[in-house]
Amino acid sequence: MTKKELSEDIVTGVRKAVLEGVGYGKPPVHSRFQKGTSGNPNGRPRKRAAEPAPSDSGMRDAILAESRRLLSVHEKDGTSLKLSAREVVLRAQLKAAAQGNSYAQEYFLKRVERAEREEAQAIADENEIAHAYVAGCCAEIEAAVKDGRPEPQFLPHPDDIYFEPGKRYEIRGPATPEELDAVMRICKIRDVYVMHCATNAGVASNNYQIASEVLFIRGFEQFLPERLRLDDVYAQLYWYAAMPKRVVRDRILDACRDLGVVGAPDDCLELLRIDMGRCLAVCR
Repeated sequence: MTKKELSEDIVTGVRKAVLEGVGYGKPPVHSRFQKGTSGNPNGRPRKRAAEPAPSDSGMRDAILAESRRLLSVHEKDGTSLKLSAREVVLRAQLKAAAQGNSYAQEYFLKRVERAEREEAQAIADENEIAHAYVAGCCAEIEAAVKDGRPEPQFLPHPDDIYFEPGKRYEIRGPATPEELDAVMRICKIRDVYVMHCATNAGVASNNYQIASEVLFIRGFEQFLPERLRLDDVYAQLYWYAAMPKRVVRDRILDACRDLGVVGAPDDCLELLRIDMGRCLAVCR
């Protein structure tokens, strides 16, 4: 058997290991703990709360039902509130945090920050969808106008959708067929009132009377989307006031018949006031 020669590097490494005492319980010098230096500079990792084991459908339903169960909470002023069980727990966490419990403070703030991030993301996602809807509607309207076709009707109308930075989009107009019918009826009733105010003898000569009529009209116009409000009520009043009264009264009667109200002008106006209340209730 031929004796195997060892390389010079291996012989040197073995000699050095023997001299330095490397072996079980004696690691190399370069990897030993240094005096005055911690072997775990990052510290002991914090224990994490164990995740609850998955529950069966029956237990899950029971847990959710209990978390939503309403409990009576008595306030310091003597009043009583009905809160869900999880709302009660959240209140208890907030109370502990307010009293200086550092763990409760950290846990509560983390939950708030997470909820705010999730809410901001949800708002951004919803606004993105709404922006796409508005862009699509505007493109269809522009194409119809260009081709000479009737403007398509959308619910909600793209002009009734408003955006504010950091907030969820808002619909300020009809969003259902019932609301649209109510809004269009309010517009017609408003026009009747404008014509009626213009036939009032005091409108042409009494600025106070004009201001009162304008305030009355503007009062129920607030329930209309901005795109359907009159740009200048004063101009409308003066325009009808310049017409012969007979012509204006005929227009009033025609408008009332179109609204399904028939009778003397004063009777029509009284019926329209009642009808206006019903329409406003739908718009609210």
